[in-house]
Amino acid sequence: MRARHIEVFHAIVTEGTVSRAAKRLRVSQPSVTKVLQHAEDELGFPLFHRVKGRLHLTEEGRALALEVQRAQSVLDSVQLLSKRLKQGVQSAFRIAATPALGIEALPDAISRYTERHPRAHFHISTQHSGSLLRTLGRSGHGFDFGFTFGAEGAPASVASLEVGAVRLAAVCRCGLLPPNKPALHFADLTGQRLIGLEEEEPLGRLLAEQFRARGLAPDAPLRVQTYSLACALAAASSAIAIVDALTATSFVGTRSPAAVTLLPFEPNVRLAVTAVYPLETGLPLAARELVSCFTHALQVRNKRIDSLLDSPRAAEGIHA
Repeated sequence: MRARHIEVFHAIVTEGTVSRAAKRLRVSQPSVTKVLQHAEDELGFPLFHRVKGRLHLTEEGRALALEVQRAQSVLDSVQLLSKRLKQGVQSAFRIAATPALGIEALPDAISRYTERHPRAHFHISTQHSGSLLRTLGRSGHGFDFGFTFGAEGAPASVASLEVGAVRLAAVCRCGLLPPNKPALHFADLTGQRLIGLEEEEPLGRLLAEQFRARGLAPDAPLRVQTYSLACALAAASSAIAIVDALTATSFVGTRSPAAVTLLPFEPNVRLAVTAVYPLETGLPLAARELVSCFTHALQVRNKRIDSLLDSPRAAEGIHA
């Protein structure tokens, strides 16, 4: 299929009718119909069944629709880049990050980068690690690189660069744990209820491996994918959430000091932070500079976390 065929087919699939597709593309309806017929002639099979004036995808059309969606995403990116280059934009990045990294570290990294390159443009999305790695591993992935907690299970087409690590922390309702504990350890979780994390996510996998290595079987009646949700559930129940310290400190900072306790968890256990990117394209020089800014932002954030978790107040359970 030619680029124009892809554009028209995608518009019809998205809008549902030729007339709405024509309006979206700002062309006449006969023009859309002509391009569609030309595409079908070249392919040698119909893309739609026409029943009582309505279009329904054929089996072949359905098979093509997903790939055309990806191809259209690439075409949109090319058009956007061309427009930015015409406007003199210095660099344009399509970035994906896990929610915690996207909220707690990426904004500072972008701020630092734009101080040096004020005309840079960014398109940012947040995804869970598993979804991010799968998306990046497909052709027509839609973004240039991303930041995740580790890259285990990444497709062979995805490369990774470790840029740091974060501590773990425990979040629970005040009064649930004995007072004056300087930190929480795996052994302290015996008899406690936990908010479980999906093993598809790096932290869930790390904790599961650590539990199995110690012969522990945690009581986790609730299991979630999002770390901030784990904190919210812990604050509203008699269960403990073990999450990355970025998420934990940010969450506790929004709560009443009398409501939530924050404790360091297993100080020697860290969760890796990685930059991930398509192996076929590599990590361009401009992107490496942004990754360097991200690394710096993470280091600064970690120093703040260390100061908070290692303070004398940690022995009482931090309310920050």
